[in-house]
Amino acid sequence: MTVSRMARFAERYCELGLALTWTPAGAKGPRHRGWNQLEHAITTPVAARRHWSENPAHGIASLLEASRLVSIDVDDEDRSRLVLEHLGVDLDEQRRTTPCIVGRHFRLLYRAPDVQLKHRTLAWPTWENPNAGAVILEFRAGMVSDTLPPTMHPGMRRPYAWENPPRHGFPPLPGRLLELWQDWPATSRAALALCPWAPPAKEPPPRRPRGNTGRRESVIHAFNAAHDVAAILEAHGYQRRGRRFVSPDSGHAAGIVLLDSGRIYSHHVGDPLRAEHAHDAFDVYRLLEHRGDVRRATAAAAQALSLVRGA
Repeated sequence: MTVSRMARFAERYCELGLALTWTPAGAKGPRHRGWNQLEHAITTPVAARRHWSENPAHGIASLLEASRLVSIDVDDEDRSRLVLEHLGVDLDEQRRTTPCIVGRHFRLLYRAPDVQLKHRTLAWPTWENPNAGAVILEFRAGMVSDTLPPTMHPGMRRPYAWENPPRHGFPPLPGRLLELWQDWPATSRAALALCPWAPPAKEPPPRRPRGNTGRRESVIHAFNAAHDVAAILEAHGYQRRGRRFVSPDSGHAAGIVLLDSGRIYSHHVGDPLRAEHAHDAFDVYRLLEHRGDVRRATAAAAQALSLVRGA
């Protein structure tokens, strides 16, 4: 039996511990029944050599979950770089140091963490139609397939290729990418906030304070009446960009939005102001000057207001 080039690659992938499936010639992914079931996967070098020697026109794909892999599939390189840089990930560095497959775009492969991750897709609305989405990048996990070299790319008519082959296996998923993956609602909101033509987000409802006394509510009300939220932000190093602010820890996109109500909403992942609700001036003061302690912030605000009144 002649050992084809595809068979040699498939054999090596199994030696690296990957679970494989096959794709029909000219197809982008597997089509046969049961392709994503572990019992149908090709997992040994002997089985891989046999299948692709007998079927050299078949493409090769890994089953991510069964292979203990996850991948980041970059569809729009420039926008992915912008979003990930804002979120604390250097895409170019990841591409230099991680096993990377190139086709029309590129894909990074990592060893899966010991937590369950869902497949996630990040899209921006298109310029022509804000109700339609264009995929920027995918966080791929689960029993899905990732095409492997040297399978022929059906659109480009040339094979996928390794830019960085996994000579020593696959590195673990970086901690920051895991954080973004696990906190996907915040990640997707922050990414959408960077799109210049995205429709304005609806103002989240303000959080209702719990267990506040009438005096505390009256101090908060008086504080909000006497202070401008933008001035508090600027005093703590946030840089204004029109109706947006840049976090002092970011230095890139302006992910904090000044709303018509006078409150602010933060899209900055990892910023102390990031929450599921909008913040008024007292909230910002409480979080930035008193680490979120309501009692301390209320007492300090009451003292400051009394000093102002007595002046």
